[in-house]
Amino acid sequence: MNKSDHTKLQILARLAEYASVEGLSALTYGTAAEAAHLSRGALQRYFSTREQMLVAVLDHTMTMLHTTVFLISRTPEETRAKWFRWLDGRGALSGGCVLVATASQQSVSDDPDTPNDAVAVTIKAHIATVLHALAEWCCAGDLDAAWRLYGEGLAHRQRIRLGLA
Repeated sequence: MNKSDHTKLQILARLAEYASVEGLSALTYGTAAEAAHLSRGALQRYFSTREQMLVAVLDHTMTMLHTTVFLISRTPEETRAKWFRWLDGRGALSGGCVLVATASQQSVSDDPDTPNDAVAVTIKAHIATVLHALAEWCCAGDLDAAWRLYGEGLAHRQRIRLGLA
């Protein structure tokens, strides 16, 4: 990995953390540059469009999820526990899962300032990947059970965010 790739990974880690707390839709060149401790111009060298930046953050988040939840879990119970920790902010990102939060936001499809096409396609693909991983690791291949676990995770995340857990 060269220095540019390493720097981009550091930028993506900061942007994923910011998006986990503030939401993906809050990531503009201005807020992203501030979160990454860069100028807007420096940030644009890595991401030529906002849409490209948002997709890169989602991809980075998916990689983090895969490596911190699915690759290192050994049992269905461990996978389930790590999935819930990932969702509620006790995992790698203090604000919880950017992917799930973004998929749950109405603004993904309704906000005219959100670049919908690539972001929506990315979210759908990653949610499908998460569901298949949950089915494989927790639900003995049962996709319906994976959807139920995904839904339980959403409810758990909401209880935590509202201070009801």
